[in-house]
Amino acid sequence: MSIKVVCIDDDPIALLIIETILRRTSFTKDITAFNEAKQAISYLHHYKNLPFEKIPKIIFLDLNMPVMNGWDFLDAFQEDFPEWIGVIKILILSSSINPEDERKALEHTCVTEYITKPASHDLMEELKAKYLSI
Repeated sequence: MSIKVVCIDDDPIALLIIETILRRTSFTKDITAFNEAKQAISYLHHYKNLPFEKIPKIIFLDLNMPVMNGWDFLDAFQEDFPEWIGVIKILILSSSINPEDERKALEHTCVTEYITKPASHDLMEELKAKYLSI
């Protein structure tokens, strides 16, 4: 059984890379990608009353996006889905190497990890070993 993963990034190349790596490492085949965080929040609302086994388990989230950025997504997630904090793993996948961004991201109780782009095959294998048992 493949776990549901959501990828949110405004860069279509970054989305293609993460989706390709997720499939090639057999991390999952059940990937839903969004180039706008607002769309992802709307999508998650469709899962609000479904059983745990049906909801996405991991979200890869970029921080720097127009309209609704990653910070806004985190605030909305914590407000709209408090019951999912700790259940859905949010992994920040950002090009920012600013330690302040990492610190600020990890202060959000819904953030599990901060990862600097680009995603790689080795990284995904590491994450697969860490999270595939959820």
